[in-house]
Amino acid sequence: HQAGRVPVHGVAALMRQLSQPEHLARELSLLAVDWASTSRPGELPWLVEQGMALQPQFLMGLPDRVLVVAKKLTLAERSDLALRLLLAFLKQHRTHPEHLAAGLQLARVLATHANNPDGARKLLAQMAQLYPADPQPGLLIKQLGLQ
Repeated sequence: HQAGRVPVHGVAALMRQLSQPEHLARELSLLAVDWASTSRPGELPWLVEQGMALQPQFLMGLPDRVLVVAKKLTLAERSDLALRLLLAFLKQHRTHPEHLAAGLQLARVLATHANNPDGARKLLAQMAQLYPADPQPGLLIKQLGLQ
């Protein structure tokens, strides 16, 4: 337990006290960003699951942090949550500087964790169309063996 960090049981107690889901979801999104760098295994996925249950657009108000949280979720073997976050991000933040990076990450998760190489191939084809000057989608298709 690190100084200044709210433990899981403290968050659960806080959640029971707050009756407005949108306020709670906003607070949980801030905690998720903090916990992405400090939490023990299992804590961040639990928190993101709670937030998504409250608000489908969980973390979309903090677009600069979505990719970091999604990567941590994938490392924590919760690619299901990472997929949901990345999909929401791609739909809502098309002009964000990390849009391509999020698309590439989603394709990796689809191909390597979700057993969906077709979905990954289609997504990378879309990314190649959106970013025709960038070689990364084509390179990732080759890396993942999706030709």
